[in-house]
Amino acid sequence: MSVSPRIVAVRPLPGKRLEARFENGATRVYDCTPLLAEPIFAALADDALFRAVHVDPGDTEWHGTTVLTWPKRNSGSVGRR
Repeated sequence: MSVSPRIVAVRPLPGKRLEARFENGATRVYDCTPLLAEPIFAALADDALFRAVHVDPGDTEWHGTTVLTWPKRNSGSVGRR
């Protein structure tokens, strides 16, 4: 099993999408709309909070609590710190 490259940058896009750039130079756009139905992500419906996304070594994070760990095989995990 190969290990996926780590995320190095993330940029919010209109329509609750995120553009992720990985250490190997690849980029991918993720539609985060389906995540808003999950209680842990409900606050991200607020545009200002959604745009505050940043990378915290390999994870995508909002305000230090809501974390999206990028998938190794197209299935991510979520949690709170």
